[in-house]
Amino acid sequence: MTSSTEPSSGAEPSLWRHRDFRRYLSGQAASVTGSAISSMVIPVLAVLEWDTTTAEVAWLTFLGQLPPALPALHAGALANRHSKRKQMITADLVSAAAPAGVPVAAAQLDARAGFNLLRKRVLLAS
Repeated sequence: MTSSTEPSSGAEPSLWRHRDFRRYLSGQAASVTGSAISSMVIPVLAVLEWDTTTAEVAWLTFLGQLPPALPALHAGALANRHSKRKQMITADLVSAAAPAGVPVAAAQLDARAGFNLLRKRVLLAS
């Protein structure tokens, strides 16, 4: 009679030995870390760089939560018809590219502000 504490001879090998699992785990860790950092950094940048009010930061945070919530029902129906792996890769690429738009938008706002300041100076000088 064998004890229940002894490992059986047909035990599954550790997940750490599977290359696909290690790749998946490292990718998900990077994705979760990036999401956590961006959820903290974007409101801080809004306060420090754009001098936003508390209400504007609250709206920014609220609007940041909408994209996952709005298409959830339709996305579930579509997800059943397509490859899960491609969906996960596409979602991670889109979520990685979205924060890259923040510096671009900030640069455009700074350029517009500079243009408006220049225009006001020209109009005042005339």
